[in-house]
Amino acid sequence: MKKFLVSFSVFLFLVGAATISSAATYYGDRASWETAAGSFVETTDYPGNSYDTLAAGIGFAVGYGSALSFDIDTQVRTIGDGWATWSGGYAGEVLYTMGATSLTATLSSGLTSFGFEAEPNPFSVLDITLQLADGTSLTQGVNGYSGADFFGFTSDVAISSFSISSSTDFAVGKFVAGTAPVPEPGTMILFGLGLLGLAGVSRKKWR
Repeated sequence: MKKFLVSFSVFLFLVGAATISSAATYYGDRASWETAAGSFVETTDYPGNSYDTLAAGIGFAVGYGSALSFDIDTQVRTIGDGWATWSGGYAGEVLYTMGATSLTATLSSGLTSFGFEAEPNPFSVLDITLQLADGTSLTQGVNGYSGADFFGFTSDVAISSFSISSSTDFAVGKFVAGTAPVPEPGTMILFGLGLLGLAGVSRKKWR
């Protein structure tokens, strides 16, 4: 009976823990991401003016106490001044990879909801991929002519880094950071029951 209680408590604990650390959910459209993320802030203004370089490792605030930085130099470009087109009539700033086909982004304080728009440099449809450290990814064909697409994720655990890649150079912009999703009540109950069960077994052994 005791062995059963131990096994069952461990089972509840592991199921709860596994659910809490579940893989991220990806979103290819911003409206769906906004619904899942809850409250959010958007960042469209980056350090410097058009054609200024944002050096690798230099972060800028994206909300909720986190700063975003890249492992490569990027260049500020303004739509209509250095970067010809974007989607939805957006005419603000974006960050260009200056010929590089991939970058790794770091969030100084991990976030559980984050997103951005991306567009390839050539005026054609090319794949762009968002990938997290766990190996999961979202790939979308993006039109380089006024076709910037949204890439986003939500997760039950904080994400501190991700990569963006393509077969060509590209630009990213309109970063959005959301409030943290919380595990479902059922998940927390399983996790809690598992902890209580393990605590009870340990107490009996101690006596």
